[in-house]
Amino acid sequence: MTNIQLLLAASGKETNDHIADLVNAVTGMSVQAAAADSVELLRTLERRPDFSALLLDSELEGLADMPDSVLATFDLPVLMLTPSLPYCSYAGSMEIVDFIEKPLTPFKVRQAELHLTQHLNKRETELDSVRIPIVDENIEHLDSSDILFIESLNRDVIVHTRERQLHTRISLKAYRNYLENEPFLSTHRSFLINVSKVERLEGENVYFADYAQPALIASDKKADVSKRLGGHLQSCLI
Repeated sequence: MTNIQLLLAASGKETNDHIADLVNAVTGMSVQAAAADSVELLRTLERRPDFSALLLDSELEGLADMPDSVLATFDLPVLMLTPSLPYCSYAGSMEIVDFIEKPLTPFKVRQAELHLTQHLNKRETELDSVRIPIVDENIEHLDSSDILFIESLNRDVIVHTRERQLHTRISLKAYRNYLENEPFLSTHRSFLINVSKVERLEGENVYFADYAQPALIASDKKADVSKRLGGHLQSCLI
């Protein structure tokens, strides 16, 4: 991916000018426009939707009062400037590629450029895939199709794939919202399963192919789960 065109959003013209000068000087990315508050940010996005990504300051004026879902509607990858790491208040609702801890330095900007380039290249080859953010000490994105289930255990949220168990600081509630249009089903207040990956049901357990640990079904959800999975598992009984 070349010619990455950024929309920058940070509070104040002086701050925006400083960040733009640094980004333009040390990377192959180009700041094409800047917004000094959340109102100007939305106006710019509505007027010109052709940016490659958004470089967003988490402390942008008015951002905290904006509903989480608003920026997500623009389907734009985000590099987020933050006062500290990790910072995942918005990670479940926006396509955040990387967090850049303040103060900004040439090294941090170049690292963010590398992560953004890799993300955009994957985006081009996986147009039908939904990418799910995983935030711990770092941030990465998984294809939703690779996830077996997501579990909340004593406030520790774990994303299960066949190969790995990934701890994340994003809440299970945020993942439910993020995956509401995907084939995922809440079987328990602590479990969200990928229906397409289910192999069988046994009692109050949901099993997945080539994976030992089951997800759980709450007793009050057994009938609904059975009905939802009926087409997928015609021969399974609860």
